[in-house]
Amino acid sequence: MKRYVLLFALFCCISSLVEIKATAQQGDRLIINKDTLQLLDCPIEYDTLLGSKVRQRLLKKSLSTGCWRRYVATWRILDNKLYLEAIQEYPKENNNNDVSLEGIFDAYKDEQGRILASWVSGKTYAASGKRLRYWNMDFYRNYEYETRYDIQKGVVVDEQHYQNYIKKSSLGEENPFYKDAFYKVIMSNFNGDLFPALANKNLKVDLSIRPNTDGQIDSLKILDWVLDGKKIKPFAANHPYAKELKRCLALVPDWKVSFIRGKIENIEASIDLWSKKGCRSITRNEENNDSIYINQKYYALRAFPLQYDTRLYARLLRFLPVNGLRNYTAIWELANERLYLKSIRLWNDPKPFPLEKIFPKARPGEPIEASWYDGETLCTQGETLNYSTEYYPTEILCTFNKGRLTSQTAYQNYVIPINEQSFQHRKDLLQSLDWTLDPGFVGKRIYATCTAYPNRDGKAEKLEIEISVSGFGKNYLNYKITDPDNPYIKACRKTLEHVIWSVQYKRGQVLPTHESFFVW
Repeated sequence: MKRYVLLFALFCCISSLVEIKATAQQGDRLIINKDTLQLLDCPIEYDTLLGSKVRQRLLKKSLSTGCWRRYVATWRILDNKLYLEAIQEYPKENNNNDVSLEGIFDAYKDEQGRILASWVSGKTYAASGKRLRYWNMDFYRNYEYETRYDIQKGVVVDEQHYQNYIKKSSLGEENPFYKDAFYKVIMSNFNGDLFPALANKNLKVDLSIRPNTDGQIDSLKILDWVLDGKKIKPFAANHPYAKELKRCLALVPDWKVSFIRGKIENIEASIDLWSKKGCRSITRNEENNDSIYINQKYYALRAFPLQYDTRLYARLLRFLPVNGLRNYTAIWELANERLYLKSIRLWNDPKPFPLEKIFPKARPGEPIEASWYDGETLCTQGETLNYSTEYYPTEILCTFNKGRLTSQTAYQNYVIPINEQSFQHRKDLLQSLDWTLDPGFVGKRIYATCTAYPNRDGKAEKLEIEISVSGFGKNYLNYKITDPDNPYIKACRKTLEHVIWSVQYKRGQVLPTHESFFVW
């Protein structure tokens, strides 16, 4: 354990020399004439010693994840030179948050007493206007107007102005999940059942698309084909898999165009084209469920049997819009130990869709036996009891072989939650322990995480405790205690051995429950 703590301490010391920005960072300010721009950079940190000296002068010791350096600087470009004018602590809590520059930057003052940033060399960007896109990391974001400054020892040797724009795909107007919409268009249309060799295979493709200004494909490059997790020799352009992929790509009406810093960016995508037979019949959270009648009772069906055979599904796709959504729901019935398709309704039509359009031999009004379907379906009633593990008050698990029922198991699930008073009570119990006996806890934050394995009455038959210790500033050292013989682990376990825990009863067994408490 000591070895790992020492290694972690060494890592923290090294990390203190370089800014670690796991979240988006507040930029500095840059004044150009009468305009104040956001500087997507922090030039003081080009010299880590200067950055360290500034932080030593800060009054507040609290951290903001949105500004790990804990200050914002104001700069000015004048006569093609970059000057530092001021530093303020961040976040600003009062009017007196200016940081004195004296004694830190004296060596960089010119004859007029201005601080010339001669330690700065590199490219930096200033931005204004509407924010176009954003990643929650460092300075990775783009704005409507941006200027790149090439700086050498504090002197601006070149600058380039950009007017950026992002033109959304029409898919975004119909599909709130546009980020995944074109993936779904391709995946839902890729007809893997045309290729018997893919029956038990996973096929994935990595590609790069360069759209033109109209959102149409200007160039397409297949980066890799991956079969069952292994890269394989590229398929020829006329290979059936490649032709089917290009057919699906052509269905996307238009692609998003990101014109950033003078060029249209490529769209790079990794698409799971096929994940073994029946992969299209698996439900996703944002999609509307089918429904099924069992013994004249209504259930939500957590599967899409019509999509099990993509050759059959392709017949329906001809009548659906191309937007990455399902655009239909189906009603099924389990009768005489057989699965039947009763009706289909399209997204924009209240009337039942004529089944004979996809089943040529069907008689109007008669259900269709789902003889193409093999697999396991979950039929549910009620709202989900737990979103992380997703189970429901009433469940019937059915297995089918060529549409015939081969097994059926019913479950009655439930949750007995604890109230806020019970949670606060166990938190008070843990906080009542004397956490000052260990000198290593001084100046640290301590959390206790409890994993209880209760019976159906809520009494813990087994209890696991993990203690997390974290510091900040000079005490920045994080570690966990899991040794069951540790005195604090024993004390926590004994303190909580008689409390009642929440009960999550799922499919014949009680699930473990996890709770975390701030104790010191």
